[in-house]
Amino acid sequence: MTRPILAVGSAASACVTAVHVHGAGDAEEEKKAETVSSAFVGDLEAAVKLFVEKWQDHPEGANALAQKHEPDLVRLELRPLVFEEVRLQVDEEMRVLLENLKDMVEAERAAKSGKKGKAKKAKKGKKAKKGKEGKGKGKKKKDPTAERSLEALYAELVSNGIIKPCPAQPLEDYLGTVNFLGSVLQSQGLIPDPSCAEMRQALTQAPLMKSVLLYGAPSTGKTSLCQSIAHAAGANFFDLSPRNTDAKYPGKAVALMIHMVFKVAKVMAPSLIYIDEIEKVFVSDKKRSKEFGGSEAFNRIKKEVVKEMKGVGPEEQVLLVGCSAAPHMCVKKDEKAFINFFDKHLYLPLPDYASRLAIWPRVIERHGGEVDAKFDFSTLAHISEGYSSGTIDQVVRSMITPRRLSRMASAKLSMAEALQWLCRAEPTSKDLLEALQAWTDKTPARKEEPAAAGKGKKGGKDEGKGKKKKK
Repeated sequence: MTRPILAVGSAASACVTAVHVHGAGDAEEEKKAETVSSAFVGDLEAAVKLFVEKWQDHPEGANALAQKHEPDLVRLELRPLVFEEVRLQVDEEMRVLLENLKDMVEAERAAKSGKKGKAKKAKKGKKAKKGKEGKGKGKKKKDPTAERSLEALYAELVSNGIIKPCPAQPLEDYLGTVNFLGSVLQSQGLIPDPSCAEMRQALTQAPLMKSVLLYGAPSTGKTSLCQSIAHAAGANFFDLSPRNTDAKYPGKAVALMIHMVFKVAKVMAPSLIYIDEIEKVFVSDKKRSKEFGGSEAFNRIKKEVVKEMKGVGPEEQVLLVGCSAAPHMCVKKDEKAFINFFDKHLYLPLPDYASRLAIWPRVIERHGGEVDAKFDFSTLAHISEGYSSGTIDQVVRSMITPRRLSRMASAKLSMAEALQWLCRAEPTSKDLLEALQAWTDKTPARKEEPAAAGKGKKGGKDEGKGKKKKK
């Protein structure tokens, strides 16, 4: 009986052992399964968290099928990056501004200390003669704003509308091409009008100078060029035009205004001082000055501006630009003073055929217009002869209204529509163009050209005679 019992016992122990072995194997497999699946748990949890935070309560709407990007979510992701970039740029600009402010404060301190030093020297030298003292006092120029900070002067000029922000208007917006017939006319002894491209080149490649006169028919881009120059140079823009300064700093206070403008312009260089209708500033006839209108005479700034310009050097990076549509308004002694005041005189002509051919499509495109297949820009450029670039821009602006722009996709601009609006505008007067041409002949640069042209003409005649003798 003992053997069966032993056999049963051994079988039971074998079963227990097998159970233990099987149990151990299952545990190891469970551990292996847990270790394998744990590598994806983190990703799954992160994906669920992302879904709950961004997409669970996000309304899909029409985007359910389109599956386009979500602008709000993109902004949230990019905003920190953009913020960091802007912060770095602002920090750099603030450092430059602080350095400039430190330089200005040091310059003011140096100027004040220099004046105190001169005063002490004057006290020590009491033995000097009275006549010499009187002469010395006459030469000294008092600064009426010596006790005021530069920031206060700048803020006052901004509040009065004399310092203005410049729009981001590049020089390339002054459209126009080279005058291709210029060399042919010069070979025949004629002096052609400068082209729009030559004006751009003259303004960008001009040597250091203190004052420039831009004159030409109305709407030829004089003010736009001034703003483009200031924007390209990063200069402060001071508007001393008589109509802009009218009723500001009345009476004798005009001297304080001009002093403040030039003081701030020198310290905050580069600076551009803009004076529109500057020919009226140099008109000394009281009867004619009353015809200009305004509560103050237009020529009230002339004396102070001329005085301040004498103390400005080309290296100080202060440029005065005068704009005039009627420079011939100054006659006799006023004309001489007006011409001699400027270092350079630039005539802005009406656009020629090649320039108009480039202006029309660019202006239409700029205002969002589209033309049909039959639109003839060449014919339109021929018909618009005598119109300034500003007038062409005004025609296109009147033609492409918001309502017309909404129908542009179905009905594009036609040639008849453009001619209809062009007929409503007035071309430049021929009398004005003749007056401007006559005044141009009086400028110093134009007086030198006929002599050079005459020499070339004589040379051509001599060469012709030589050829005849050879025959």
